[in-house]
Amino acid sequence: HAAAQYKLGNCYFRGIGVADDDVAAYAWHSVAAASGYEKARNMLGVTKSMLTASELEKGEAMAREISERIEKRRAGRAE
Repeated sequence: HAAAQYKLGNCYFRGIGVADDDVAAYAWHSVAAASGYEKARNMLGVTKSMLTASELEKGEAMAREISERIEKRRAGRAE
């Protein structure tokens, strides 16, 4: 799923099919990078460099929320 998360981050980064949103791009790249996806790690630095400190905080919070939702879904399927 990390590749899909990375690709979704790219869609937000480039505004492909969604509104251009660097905060959301950072969040999705962060989630993919945490899953070990190397391309996401590389892109994370690019995305991060475009954010203000406030936007970075929002992106980190969004990434945590996304990760928590993913874990809840995984836990629900395991039951």
